[in-house]
Amino acid sequence: MVMEIEDDLKNSEKSVGFFYFLRKLWSNFLIYNSYAFTLSTVFINFLIFSNIMWPGDDFHATEMGIMVGTGMYGMAISGIIFGILADKYSRIVLMSFTEIVFGVGLLYNGLAPAGLGSTTFIFFLVFNLVRSFASGGFYPIINSFANDATEEKQRSQFFGILQALFQLFQIIGMVISAFLFQNLYWREYFWFTGSIFIIFGFVILLKGKEPKRAASHEELKHILLNERIKYDYKLNR
Repeated sequence: MVMEIEDDLKNSEKSVGFFYFLRKLWSNFLIYNSYAFTLSTVFINFLIFSNIMWPGDDFHATEMGIMVGTGMYGMAISGIIFGILADKYSRIVLMSFTEIVFGVGLLYNGLAPAGLGSTTFIFFLVFNLVRSFASGGFYPIINSFANDATEEKQRSQFFGILQALFQLFQIIGMVISAFLFQNLYWREYFWFTGSIFIIFGFVILLKGKEPKRAASHEELKHILLNERIKYDYKLNR
């Protein structure tokens, strides 16, 4: 057992880089960049969204503000809920659940009846809230996962890479959504992204590997690196 722990320690001291994090925390990159890709869809296409709901009318700024504002509140509440859940339950299951729900919200946006005014608005509003609730859980889950999957000296590098890719995919998604919406392919955009993200969710559930709780903490990692040792704990109120 001592030799096994020593070997694990030597492996853990190897230098790490982009591909190391991509290989080890791929599920985190999937969910966060899914959100990044679609983040600016509403903002960059405000006028088009308004015209989908109320063809020929002036821009409905109030309704667009309500749609975005309620989504932000939904994310805030969701972040608190999933922050608690991530400390108690499997992060892989939570990642899968939020990614699938996020994809469903996008998919159903593509089924919205166009040109029915308030009816279309309510349809978009409801499924925007569904997406917001799911995406609000992404960062707390990632934070919990990374805390156990990376060592303290690696976390800044991981979160730096995560944020850099977030900015990249946000710009790519912004350009693609603007092009598709301007050419009236908004339904196809929602159907494609929603379907892909639902698939991502199932891939995470089937292929994702849950890190041991506290296995990267300096005080415990030498012991917990061994697969035969299990660390059990409960959070009190």
